[in-house]
Amino acid sequence: MSVLERETVHTVNDYCDGPRVGVADFKGQPHYFECIFDEAADDWSSNFWLHSLEPETFNLVMENWSFWERWRDAFDDGKADGHPCLPGDQAKYQANTMVLKERLRIDRESDIRAQGLFEIVGPPGQPTNKRQWTVTWQEIP
Repeated sequence: MSVLERETVHTVNDYCDGPRVGVADFKGQPHYFECIFDEAADDWSSNFWLHSLEPETFNLVMENWSFWERWRDAFDDGKADGHPCLPGDQAKYQANTMVLKERLRIDRESDIRAQGLFEIVGPPGQPTNKRQWTVTWQEIP
């Protein structure tokens, strides 16, 4: 039995009792992940679809993430409303989002299925925007 590696979680874009959508490494390479809903259990599973990202797409994801982080810091300081970015980032955020909407898609014929175990890195009680994660993936044949 092989030892499973903890991988870096770059973004968590949707959270419901755990990360559901975002970007994390799988075998050291960035992948878009999307949690698989278990219809029979009527609940989220611990299984995910993983879609490999090329560098340009990953860079757009990370740029939009930095816009969200700046907005969240300002929001926490009582200096921002609106969502999900500051007014000065809005045009670039929207342009990136249009491209990402086309690229961040699961292909059930070719993408990878894996079970994911997410863990928070660092002390408990961190604010949402400061929380860091790792994930351990086990590929599902």
